[in-house]
Formats: sequence, structure tokens, C-alpha cells
Amino acid sequence: MSTNDLPRLPLYPIDDPGYTAQAAERLQRTKELLEKYQDRFFVMPETPFVVRVHTVIRDRTTPRGEFLFHSEQLFRALMEFALEQCSYQYKSVQTPTDNVFQGLELAQEVIGVSIMRSGECLEHALQDSIRGVKIGKILVQRDESTAEKSAQLFYSKVPDNITTSTVLLLDPMLASGSSARLCIQVLLQEGVKAENIIFVNLIAAPQGVEVLLKEFPGIKLVTTMLDRELDTNKYILPGIGDYGDLYFGTD
Repeated sequence: MSTNDLPRLPLYPIDDPGYTAQAAERLQRTKELLEKYQDRFFVMPETPFVVRVHTVIRDRTTPRGEFLFHSEQLFRALMEFALEQCSYQYKSVQTPTDNVFQGLELAQEVIGVSIMRSGECLEHALQDSIRGVKIGKILVQRDESTAEKSAQLFYSKVPDNITTSTVLLLDPMLASGSSARLCIQVLLQEGVKAENIIFVNLIAAPQGVEVLLKEFPGIKLVTTMLDRELDTNKYILPGIGDYGDLYFGTD
């Protein structure tokens, strides 16, 4: 059983007079990709709560304490949304009133794999959602001196039973997709099936979404918001800057 067939909540209407042309362009691109990859690309509904939190964390004047507080709010909502895209099976339990409740349980174990270091921001939300969840690590580094910003693998450590589990690959930002692409290749080499990989992401660029979903037909991609585009330096616009630096308080 999957939640893929559940109805989606609508995005805000693109013709809302409160939107600028750039905001409308972002929403239009979101709509196009949702329709193109409707069974594998999932964007959290742009509720007032989600948009408000994005407004706070993207504001360059927001103090770091407020940035962290609101980021954690969004992480928890994102993790719940990501877990909705996992496979479930029916489970019946006996209630204290001697009645049977027919519910659900995860069809297979869920494991997290962080793309270091920014992906570690999402670990607490996953640990709060699944008690005792196992977490692996992959370290890659982009070559910022090249236009392609190609990624190189430095370290990988994953749980032993990863081949029989659903894997949530964690990274808050998806720009060109080079780092995530390499990490997905690592997971496939470890024996993980593509259909068992869910890339969990805070902010995504259309280019990165296209790269991952085209090259890896089985994977799913979950994000809180799709941004408008990448600039010539492959930075996300409107973006948020370097999320890892903001979260960990480094330059």
C-alpha cells in the first residue's frame, strides 16, 4: 500500500494578485514538475505555515536563534511529509476496550543517510519521528573552481541492512544535483533498490530535480519548496545561501 494515490492539496493560485511575477513563475514551474513526475516528485502544500517559516529563514536579517527555531519546525513537518511517501501495510491491534483497530505500519524498516555535513541538520527530525532509527553518512565535496561543480566521494558508511530498507537520503539543498547524484550512485552500489530511495530536501531547484528524476527513474524526491532557478554560478534563486553555514554558524 502506498500513499501516492491520496489527493494533493492545491498550491496557492498562481494568478493571486499578491504574487509578484517571479513568485508566479516559481509556482508555475512547481506545477509543471508535479504533473510531469506526479508519482515521484512531492512538494509540501504551500500552506500559510510553510510560507511563513520560509519567509523567516530566508530573511537575511533573521537572528541565528530564530533561524534555527524555525528551521526545526520545518524539518519536523518535512519529515512527516517524507514518511507519508513510504510504503505501508495493514496492521490490526487490540485496543484497551477489547476492540480491534485496523491501522497501518511501515512495510519495511526506514534508514536515514545524511549527506555530510548539511544533511545532518535533518537527523534530529528523523530521530524524533522514528524511535531508534539507524543513520548512515556519505561525505562528498564539490569542486567550486569548475563550472560543473562536480562532486567527489570522500567517505561512506551505511547500516548493514540497508539493502532491505527504505532509505531517506538527507540534504537540505538541491541545486545542480551533482552531490545528490553521486550519493544515489553510492547507495545503488551498496545494493539499495532505486524505488527504495527517497531524497528528502528543504529547498530544490528545477534543474536538480530534473537531473535526479531523469537519471534515476525509480527514486522519489520530497521537498518543502521548489525555487525558481539556478543562476550562472549554480546558486539557487531566490534561495537562502549556504544552509550549512547558516545552521552551524560557520562562514
